[in-house]
This record gives sequence, structure tokens and C-alpha cells, in this order.
Amino acid sequence: MIKVPFDISSGGIQRGTLLWMLLPMLLMIGGWFRPLVSVPLLIAAVAAFIFTARKIGMGRKEMPLRIDGAYWLMLAWVALYVWFSGIGGCAYMPGDHAYRQPLLERLTTDSWPVQADTSLGHVTMVYYLAYFLVPAFVGKIFGGSILAANAANWLYAFFGIALTVSMLFAATGNRRRWLTLLILFFFSEWDWATEIIWRLHNEGEMTWKYFINASNFSMDITGLPQTHILAFEAYNQGIPALAGCMLLWLRRRDAGSAIFILALIFVCAPYAIMGMLPVLLVWMLWRWRQALTWENAAGILLALAVSFYFMTNSEVKDSYGRYTPQGWDYGVNLTLFYVFAIGVYLPFIWKRVKRDWVFWTLFVWCAYIPLWGDNFTIRATMAMSLYLMLLVIETAAEWRRWNTLRGWLFATVIAAGGVTSLCYYYVMAIHNKAYAVGDITQPSIMPVIEDITSPEKNDCYMNFITPRQSFYTEYLMRRPGDNY
Repeated sequence: MIKVPFDISSGGIQRGTLLWMLLPMLLMIGGWFRPLVSVPLLIAAVAAFIFTARKIGMGRKEMPLRIDGAYWLMLAWVALYVWFSGIGGCAYMPGDHAYRQPLLERLTTDSWPVQADTSLGHVTMVYYLAYFLVPAFVGKIFGGSILAANAANWLYAFFGIALTVSMLFAATGNRRRWLTLLILFFFSEWDWATEIIWRLHNEGEMTWKYFINASNFSMDITGLPQTHILAFEAYNQGIPALAGCMLLWLRRRDAGSAIFILALIFVCAPYAIMGMLPVLLVWMLWRWRQALTWENAAGILLALAVSFYFMTNSEVKDSYGRYTPQGWDYGVNLTLFYVFAIGVYLPFIWKRVKRDWVFWTLFVWCAYIPLWGDNFTIRATMAMSLYLMLLVIETAAEWRRWNTLRGWLFATVIAAGGVTSLCYYYVMAIHNKAYAVGDITQPSIMPVIEDITSPEKNDCYMNFITPRQSFYTEYLMRRPGDNY
């Protein structure tokens, strides 16, 4: 009989996260690359996983994770959170689900790699779709069942967020876990303040309609993408980035497996890696001797192979963004970003960050990222967003004197930031209620390959396919006759 409560090793949670992240890489390499390339890469990936998993827990004591009744209640909350997001199709699917759901369905019903003959010629699906390969593979096992793929999609998302939450609990010593969970799901910067300033500046008015439409607050060039965006709108990138960055943070003393872990993030969320680029370069140069390992060599080879796949679609117009700030707009954007996205939290996390080179490197890098455009910015700033949230969570978990002026101010700043997430969840709740009673239906699904030449039917089709030939399509891509 299992006694409750009990402790389990944080190392076990980390190994579970590593396995969760490994699955998309294995399916991507195995399903989309020729056997001559994929077989050695699959062997390298599995070997790197074994080497990395064996090192977890060695060298220093890992904080345990407390399993008790409250922990199971928290996991139930995570399950409801994922259901509420629309992942799996049980609830209303907002926003970009209309683009991502057909990816999952096409990956479930078609052979890999997905290709089609169209008016543009022979095209190949090229997108950061590795996350969807796991639920799609389950759907294929059940005869191409979309229902099975949707159920697996929900389960895979649930395990990703649950593992991230569990690592957070262990990292904070199991202190104030409900507070940690609240901050994780509601944390945001003061995006509403940025929105008010921009609306008053550009349109001369600010209405409740604009204020309540919070889904755009954290997707603006002046803000950072937060949990409700990463886990709801861009979950195929956001959840792997959440889990991977948390794992990297816990393994920050182990440069010997860092590149391998980064490769596992890269296959699902390449933009997140771009946001961490300067930190990675400094870290590798600083610990270059420790970084010379077989698992990191495997990580480089895996990332290189996936890069050839991504670069097949590198000539798409506006691939980085629709709006790039210049001149005065750039200065205003940057000022608002530093004041309302980061500055409001600085007085409370200052002791942690004043000598933290990672924080200040990301801080400076955020001034350069917007020059690539807003579409790039809302993804590449994932690293800064997650790191800032982690610092706030750690500070709040260790805060001892909440019943003071400084404690009340800190709580007020966190709560005021949470207004953005609260507004987003409020809109989602309205949609879900209307969907449950039949007043609305799911948003129309955008086709991915069918009718791709019709902008009226699919305005983002070129995000998902490429008609051109590349090094990947010529030499690396799996052919119909390639069997293992």
C-alpha cells in the first residue's frame, strides 16, 4: 500500500521530461528522413538520452518532489486547464487552433513526410510540426483516427505541463505550491498598461472592448508571451519551451548535455532557441571543456539535420513579421517593454538578478529581437518571459514577510500583471459556455494543403508548405519506397 504523503526524486521527474521531449525528435528523424540518415541519428539520439539520463542526480543532491493530496488536486487543476485551452477538441478552440488542428489531422491521415500535387507543383509540408507527431502517431496506430489523435494531443499536453509544474515545485523546495501554480497560470507583465498607452496615443480613446480583448496583449511587440499564450495559442512551441527551459534551468551546471537538450527544444520551438542564442554562446564558451561530450555531439548533428528541414521554407515572404518598428516607434516600443514588461518586477527580484549574467544578457538581447519583426518577437522572447516568471516564482516562494508594505506591493504588482491573463480566461470562458450550449461552433478549420492557392480559404498556407527544392528534399527527405 502506498503511503501519502511521500517524496520522489526530482531526478525522476527530469528523466520523464527528457523522455517527453525526446519523442518528437525520434518521430521527426524516423518519419521525415531517409534511413541512411535517420538510422545513425536515431541511434545517436537514444544513446545521448541514456547518457544524459544517467547523469541526472549525479554530482549533487536533487530536491525531492512531495506527493500528497494537494499535489493530486493541483494535477487535476492542470488537467482542467489543458481541457479549457481547447487542446484535444473537447472545448472551444480559439485563435491559432484553426491553423494547428488541420496540421494534426493531416499528419494523422497522411504518410510522412506529407506531400501533395497542387497548382504550385509538388509541395512538401514544412513547419515546426514535431510536437504534433506524437499524437498523430497514436492516431495512426488506431487506423488514422482523428479522435485518438485528439485524445493523445490532450494527454501529451497534460503531461508536458504537469512535468513542468512538478519541476517547479521541486526547484522551489515544495514551498507555497498553490502560489507557484497561480503565478504560473496567471503571470503576465503589465500589458494592459501598454495597451492603454498605445490606444490613447494612436486612436485617442480607450474602450472596454479593447481592454477585455486581452488575447493580443501578450502577443504585441511591447510584451512577452505568457503562459496563457504559450499553452493555449502556440502550444506546439510553448509547452516544449516551458518544459525544456525548466529542465535546462535545473541542469544549468551540466554543460555536458546542454546542446542535446537544446536540440530537443529546437525541433519543436526553433524561435525559442533564437531568444536564448547569446546566453548559449557564452555558456558554451565558459564551460567548453565540460561541453565536449558525445551527447552534445549528437545534439549538434540532430539540430543540423532539423535545420536543413526548416531551411527548406526559408524563402517565404514575411517569415519574421508584418511590422518592424523603426525610429521613434522603436524607442517608444523599447521603453514601454522595459518599463511594463520587466521594470515593474525589478525592485522585488533585484537581489537575484543584480549579478545574474543570464538575466542581463537576455535583457540586452531583447532590444535587438524586435528589429526582426513582431511575428519573430512574440516567439523569440519566450526565453526572457520564462526566465522572468521563474525568478518571480522563486522570489514569491521564499518571501517570508508578506504582511509588510513591501510584501503588499509585490503582491499588488503580481496581481496587476495577472489582469491580462484573467481577461483572456474570461473571454475563453464566455466562448466555452456558448460552445457548450450550442450557440457557437468551432472556428472554421483552415486547409493546410488543399486549396493552398486560395488566400480567401487559407491566408497562411505558405507558412506550412514549400514548392521549392532544397538540400533536404533532394538528399535527406524520406521517399515513398524507403523502409526500415
